Amino acid sequence: MVADLRYTYKYYIDRLYISPDIKILKVDGIMPSDENVRNNSYAFVTPYNAVIRSTDIDEVGGRFLNWMLSDEGQACISQAGYVSLKDNI
Repeated sequence: MVADLRYTYKYYIDRLYISPDIKILKVDGIMPSDENVRNNSYAFVTPYNAVIRSTDIDEVGGRFLNWMLSDEGQACISQAGYVSLKDNI
């Protein structure tokens, strides 16, 4: 099982280093909105892959990955300030 995940530093600007002095820049004219990160329009993201051996799908790693991809897991990601893979969570 493989999950394609993307990460951006937008979280730090939105949650950790909130300051009127920090300016968010567009990359190729595109702002790092949640939707632009989610649909790959914003180019400055780091892709990550979660890989679980087929023999381990029913074990802790596979169950955790399935939970992270579930609506509940995506809501947790969103509540933590990261961009969820799914919209409207």
